[in-house]
Amino acid sequence: MLHASVTIAPVRLGPTPDQRTLRRVWRVLPLLGAVALLSAGDLYMTLLYLTTSGMIEDNPLARGIMGYRSPLVLVAWKLADLGLCLGILYVARRRAFGELGAWLCVGILTWLTVRWTNYSGEIPKITSGLTAQQSVDDEHWVTMAD
Repeated sequence: MLHASVTIAPVRLGPTPDQRTLRRVWRVLPLLGAVALLSAGDLYMTLLYLTTSGMIEDNPLARGIMGYRSPLVLVAWKLADLGLCLGILYVARRRAFGELGAWLCVGILTWLTVRWTNYSGEIPKITSGLTAQQSVDDEHWVTMAD
């Protein structure tokens, strides 16, 4: 008597690992575009206020770069920073931590955009305070205006 052996292949529910990786890549790439666009908006707003009324900058590294009083130096620094960020996230785009990092960057830059929006809305109300702030020797106050 012959016995036939039956092999049961495992049933896979959901996408294969390769399909999940491909889906992740297609989620991360638009996030990297959003990081670039939101960063461009941040750079624009920073330059706008630095070259007109000035602004308070709490980040000591950014304040140091702004201390050169050169928009070109600031742009170069911001682009190098953005390039490094995008490069790391692009290399990590196939992994869960790369996607998480991209989402975190978009979240932080979105929060920053909201802060810039609020700041811009408050400027007309606080112009006299800004004038007073400019006259005080505060290390957090930065400007590139002449």
